[in-house]
Amino acid sequence: MIIISSIVPLITVCLPKIIIEYLIEGNNYREILLIIGLYVGILIVTNMIKNILSYKIDICVTKLKFNLQLEVGKSAMNADIKDIENAIYKEQIIMANNISNISDIMNILQNLISEIVTIIGLIYIIVKMNILFFILVGFVLS
Repeated sequence: MIIISSIVPLITVCLPKIIIEYLIEGNNYREILLIIGLYVGILIVTNMIKNILSYKIDICVTKLKFNLQLEVGKSAMNADIKDIENAIYKEQIIMANNISNISDIMNILQNLISEIVTIIGLIYIIVKMNILFFILVGFVLS
């Protein structure tokens, strides 16, 4: 998921560069349309893969949450009465129930790593590309 999330922005930057280069070189429009079709196809496939992976991750996280809550519930049901009245034990049960929110932490970590990889990739692309490309992109986006 991290790899797919990182690749999409890099593709979004690289393929327009290739299209602009083909236009500047005066290449055949069929080749340009082929690249545009390839670009759209890659975006569709990567988004499909991203959605499938997201769905599978959600299922796994839901199962993990359910299993954790089930184990906490079993532990609480099998506890002695003296333990249930103990404030520390109550706090431990509450903390154990909150651990099921680990999916939020995993999601934040995944997004952070994905953004870092994307930034590194973009920095690499910026260092390797011609400044003329950035001027053309800026002009096109204006």
